[in-house]
Amino acid sequence: MAAHSSQLTFPIAELMNIFKRPLIGYATTSVSLSDKRLHPYFLRTVPPDDIQVVLMLQVMKQFGWDYASIIYTNSGYGISARDALIRQAAFANLKTCVGVGHALAYSTSLTEVEEILVSLSQKVGSRVVILFTDPAHSRLILQATKNKGLTGRFVWLASDYWANSMEIVQGYEEEAVGALTVQIRSEFVQSFNNFMMNLNMTNRNGIPDDWFEEFYQTIHKC
Repeated sequence: MAAHSSQLTFPIAELMNIFKRPLIGYATTSVSLSDKRLHPYFLRTVPPDDIQVVLMLQVMKQFGWDYASIIYTNSGYGISARDALIRQAAFANLKTCVGVGHALAYSTSLTEVEEILVSLSQKVGSRVVILFTDPAHSRLILQATKNKGLTGRFVWLASDYWANSMEIVQGYEEEAVGALTVQIRSEFVQSFNNFMMNLNMTNRNGIPDDWFEEFYQTIHKC
């Protein structure tokens, strides 16, 4: 099982190449992991980012937005998503101009994000901002928006890393108003739910002890 983030999954995928063992990603969407020459043992249960960016471009076309800026986390996930967006925009021959992207390092400060947003706010027509950012950076962007009095200045078009996360918008609800985010659809499988709920501490059905104990305590709140 891969990590939640694409950035953490990359080194695990390289390790699995050595041992020739399959690695399944349940939330990793980086396009780079689709390269079977580099990651022959990686599989995923969610669509890669190049599918998401097609949706984002369709949303822009629907609303008549012809210009967008990009802010992305400077990681394998963020970089590959940015590249996929630029590539798909050119391939689809849409009348959409994608501005220069702004990369956020994990050490990027609030002041630096504020400077980026102030710079974008001074550009005529720079209203739509596409976000390929991790949750921490997304919150930092909303905080910077509030601090600089830019609430309502931008329309956020964010990837599934934001989706419907309340943790990201908590305390910055006004700054997040109007945001459009991608959320990967999940199906509820009743038979699987019944199977898992019928497991107990003496009947784990082969699930490793440490994994099951965490699951059991979370589900049963004990």
